Amino acid sequence: MKKSKLINPDPTLKNNTMAFGYETDKGWWPLIDECIEKLEEEAKKEKLDTEILQIKEKFGTLRIYLSSESDEIFNIVQRYETFSSHICEICGEFWTAKERISHGWVKTLCDTHAKELGY
Repeated sequence: MKKSKLINPDPTLKNNTMAFGYETDKGWWPLIDECIEKLEEEAKKEKLDTEILQIKEKFGTLRIYLSSESDEIFNIVQRYETFSSHICEICGEFWTAKERISHGWVKTLCDTHAKELGY
């Protein structure tokens, strides 16, 4: 996880929850890094002051919460959240990755990790 200008962790949690870092498995980290780069470019272009409040997995897809957003920034986040539903959370593989449900838990996993984890 690289340091981003958009991410301003506050370990006291008074301002945001990014003190926790990425609340996802490592398979999505390259996707998140790419998304943050796009968000930084757009925020700079629009002169928009925004911070990432939280990055996590929810119901098998990526969720990115921001302090403020424009229509274009919203579209960027939506695009990367959609991409995540096709990329294994564990290893980043996308050929066989899909959302899988086991005992009420939803994860996006490749065939190998789905079998390994019992999905």
